[in-house]
Parts: sequence; C-alpha cells; structure tokens
Amino acid sequence: MKNSRITYHKERTRREFKEMVAVQRNIIEKYIILLGSFLMISDAFKQFPALNLITPEAPLQIVCYIMLKYYRASN
Repeated sequence: MKNSRITYHKERTRREFKEMVAVQRNIIEKYIILLGSFLMISDAFKQFPALNLITPEAPLQIVCYIMLKYYRASN
C-alpha cells in the first residue's frame, strides 16, 4: 500500500510540474511575441518621426491593443 501511495504522489507531482512548465512556456512565448511587436512598432515610428509628432502616444496605444488581443485570445 505504501509503495502505491508513493508512486501516485510521484506521478501526480510529475504531472503537475509538466503542466506548470507548459503554462510558463506559453506565457514566455506570448511575452516574446508582444516584445517583438513592440520593437517593430517602435522601429516604424523611429523611421517616420512625423507620425510620432502627430500622435506621441500611438506606439503605446498600439502595444496595448495587441496585448489585449492576445490576452482575449488566450482566455
């Protein structure tokens, strides 16, 4: 009886660990995607400074929109 309990505990712990790693990997992948999007938007505004003068908060608004889009898609 004791061995089966230990085996169950090890398997449950292993399964929980795998789930935790999968969730963390998913979060990291989304962060990388958002960071890449932000850098692309930032580079675009550096290439066209006139856009930045018209709407200085535009890069932040675009990044917030992208973050909301990915957040809603993940839930």
